[in-house]
Amino acid sequence: MPASLNSLTSQQKQTLAYMIAGVVALVLAGLMFFDGSRKRAEAATALSEIEQKEIQALSLQFPTNAEIDQWLQQEQDLQKLLMPDSMVPEFYQEVAKLAGDNKLQRYVVNTDEKVMDANASPAPDETKLLSLGIKRYLVMTLTFKGDYADIARFLGQVKALQRPLRYKTINIRRNPPDIDVSMTMQIFKKEGA
Repeated sequence: MPASLNSLTSQQKQTLAYMIAGVVALVLAGLMFFDGSRKRAEAATALSEIEQKEIQALSLQFPTNAEIDQWLQQEQDLQKLLMPDSMVPEFYQEVAKLAGDNKLQRYVVNTDEKVMDANASPAPDETKLLSLGIKRYLVMTLTFKGDYADIARFLGQVKALQRPLRYKTINIRRNPPDIDVSMTMQIFKKEGA
């Protein structure tokens, strides 16, 4: 002990010990108060988030039986429209007949079948198709030439076919007196058919 502490009486030493203990107790009390305030703020934030989620849950509207029935009917209708493998040659013939009826020239068709894998990080377009139960589609590329009215009529007639298809790209280039067209479309196929 330093010499100054040795000169203190036992009563003074006891008082000094109480003062040090009091300061330590005040510091601990301050730390506990600060920690309590922080935890109270966290609890208030968590409570607010829970209340907001409860409000959202209360405002959630579940579909009615009529809506569920309508969705099921639409899903069944889509499945009926999907093209089975046996109908692919007939579809090609329908498109070729429309091309001939509309006097399209240099009509060339290339096709490729795509099979989507839900486990292989599908593209956003494919994710939508997979959610509808569509896992396979044909990619059909057509190149031809003709005049504007015949091409427009052909595109409208192909779109009107009772097949679920989507035009992916249509590239049109003027080549007087005709118009050259290169287009790609997807024709959605029935699974396992």
